[in-house]
Amino acid sequence: MSTSTRLRMREWAKRNELRIAVTTLLFLLIVGFLAPNIFIPIMPGQCGVQWSRFLGGTKTDKVYREGIHIIFPWNRMYIYNVRLQQRSKTFHVLSEDGLSMDVEIVIRFKLREETLGYLHKYVGPDYVDVLVLPEIAARGRDIISSYEPAELYTQRRVAIQRQILDDVRNELRIRDLPRRAPTDFIYIEDVLIRNIVLPPQVAEAIRNKLVQQQIMLEYDYRLLREEKERQRKTIEAEGIRQFQDIVSEGISERYLKWKGIDATLELARSQNSKIVIIGSGQGGLPIILGNLDATASPEAGSRGAAAGRAAVQAAEGALGRRTSPASPTPAPGPAAGAPPPNPNHP
Repeated sequence: MSTSTRLRMREWAKRNELRIAVTTLLFLLIVGFLAPNIFIPIMPGQCGVQWSRFLGGTKTDKVYREGIHIIFPWNRMYIYNVRLQQRSKTFHVLSEDGLSMDVEIVIRFKLREETLGYLHKYVGPDYVDVLVLPEIAARGRDIISSYEPAELYTQRRVAIQRQILDDVRNELRIRDLPRRAPTDFIYIEDVLIRNIVLPPQVAEAIRNKLVQQQIMLEYDYRLLREEKERQRKTIEAEGIRQFQDIVSEGISERYLKWKGIDATLELARSQNSKIVIIGSGQGGLPIILGNLDATASPEAGSRGAAAGRAAVQAAEGALGRRTSPASPTPAPGPAAGAPPPNPNHP
């Protein structure tokens, strides 16, 4: 740029200084006023579809993703949520036996980003009420009407949900579209039956039935437990019987005598005071009465002595019967301190 040209521009700017300032201010005001329609922010989890006023309407071949986008102020940007969404609705349905009930169904879905332009052009922003919920209601009524109410409380419920989901995925599309337009706009993630409202009498009867069914299963497990206990006791008794057979074969009279001699020798080595009673006959075994060094009252001592004499007599009788025939028992004499018997008394 030559020097003369720059001088002429400076002179023109000085002459129109006020006009330039007013024009610049007016431009900034217009841009600030139209900024929301020019600078379009798209937040995370969102996508946009542009509608052009003078260039063919909806742009179905382009999707605007996260970030700031600049468009002409006479155009419009429609923003859609492409995250996983959830909607619930209660439907009035009839069961197989004609029972009226209310079923709340939860739908989880998300939009397909690659077909978002076609969804906006052929369905619109209210796609949930136009496309999703009516299809869920139709398929849900058809499938639930083939089951009884009690089956909705059992494992059949999962199968019912899966069947509704498969049917909705197959039917959730628009038929009357141009040849190149895709029809799979929405992906249904899951269909869940959240709540079932039955008449109070029917709901109570179903609950009672399920309770009785669980009680029956409890008794079955009780019987199985008792059967296991019976088997355990049988095995234990068999083991005891086998042990007794083995022990009875290994114990002999000579073995018992040897054990008795061994016990007598051990008692002889002990330094404690004790009474050792040897049974009569050839196979007598020792019986020990200990605790003779302990001090006690005369009453306790007389009672202990009486108990000891009774134990000795019982042991002698048992050992005598076990080893040899019982010897003749002498006639009891008069007790100490008792008067002599009267010969004239019968």
